[in-house]
Amino acid sequence: MKRIKNRIRIALALMVMLTGSAPAIAGKPMPVVQVWEGPFKSTQILKLADYAEGVVCYVYSPNSVSWRWGDSGDQRFDGNSAGAISCVKVGNATTTKRK
Repeated sequence: MKRIKNRIRIALALMVMLTGSAPAIAGKPMPVVQVWEGPFKSTQILKLADYAEGVVCYVYSPNSVSWRWGDSGDQRFDGNSAGAISCVKVGNATTTKRK
């Protein structure tokens, strides 16, 4: 569980680095349902899914992110050149018809 929480923190840190601002979290984070080794050393690809909403996200991230405490007590994440997030809408397997 600690490893999953660390991966979620890494994903959030990447979102901050890519967008410049932190997302508003209004509930539970999306669970990590699968993890693969990334194409480069010390990187990974995470699959996060919210099947109730029909959304799956793939996050490419480093295995660890360095950070420090800011002046106001918040966490400041250092920059990194590896990282991306891609979310897609998925259909419900029980209701999607295949031809």
